[in-house]
Amino acid sequence: MVDLSIANKVKDFGLKKFIEGRKCLEISENNLARIIKKDNNSYTLVKEDESRIQAKKIKKDARDFVVGDFVTYIQKAEHVFLEDLLERKNLISKKSSEARKSVHFKEEEQAMAANVDRIFIALACDQRFTISKLERYVATFSIKDAELIILLTKSDFKKKFKKIHDQITGLYPNLKVIPLTTSNGKSFDVLKSLLNDNDTSIIIGASGAGKSTLINFLTGENTGSERTNEVRSDGKGKHTTTGSTMIALEPGMGYIIDTPGFKTIDTTKDERSDELLFQPIYELATSCKFNDCKHDSEPKCAVKEAVKNGTLTKELLERYQANLRIKG
Repeated sequence: MVDLSIANKVKDFGLKKFIEGRKCLEISENNLARIIKKDNNSYTLVKEDESRIQAKKIKKDARDFVVGDFVTYIQKAEHVFLEDLLERKNLISKKSSEARKSVHFKEEEQAMAANVDRIFIALACDQRFTISKLERYVATFSIKDAELIILLTKSDFKKKFKKIHDQITGLYPNLKVIPLTTSNGKSFDVLKSLLNDNDTSIIIGASGAGKSTLINFLTGENTGSERTNEVRSDGKGKHTTTGSTMIALEPGMGYIIDTPGFKTIDTTKDERSDELLFQPIYELATSCKFNDCKHDSEPKCAVKEAVKNGTLTKELLERYQANLRIKG
């Protein structure tokens, strides 16, 4: 995990942009802030003047405040408390490894971050990879109004990289996949070209996937001094952090939310966002005879016809049906 000190640059973390877009709201800019770090019940807020304060939730406040949230706060004696949670553009969540309750989600659904423009899923080429794992990542973290990009880190493991890359692009050609390796700094140029000033990105992945190393490159802090997660002999990373942090990147690239590694990848929400994976099937399904066609044994199925004439792969339909059974 990258230390918050990297974020101590002269940045307002999107507050000015937020205020400009909501001039009609009756909000005092004097007590408006954005959450840039969460650690249990302690929150680091940044104000428009770029100063930082520590805040807590008021007791019995059941709302989930997360990194990326725009909030208002109140001062009581020497303590600062979160007050209003302002409307979110979007919200990222996953199934929690612990049972906990939220007013926003079913039990065990854990809110992770809010108001993001871009989601990076980091998959290390030296760790175990399966298509099912990729599908769970995409279905869990694909959300409205945010671009999702797959980062294949440690791509200098050339044979493993090629196998993983070919599996993903062969089955899901609509997914954007970027190879990254610290042995070739130019591999980060494509990634940097996707980042925009005042945008907020988030990086998600297992421990040992190279998230901290990647952020060091994007912040210009690639000195090797930052402690990164160790990797066990079986290729799995060790957990070293418990909280998320928003970090200011180099000028013109906005901000990124660094998240701790985790083991479980799933959601308890009723709807999994698999449109990104199976977009060709959903588009073809509009031409099926039956609106509730499962593309199995129904007559006049446009999806099965596309498989028959070669415009849709049989493998993609099989993955779709397998995921449908999981959701059902």
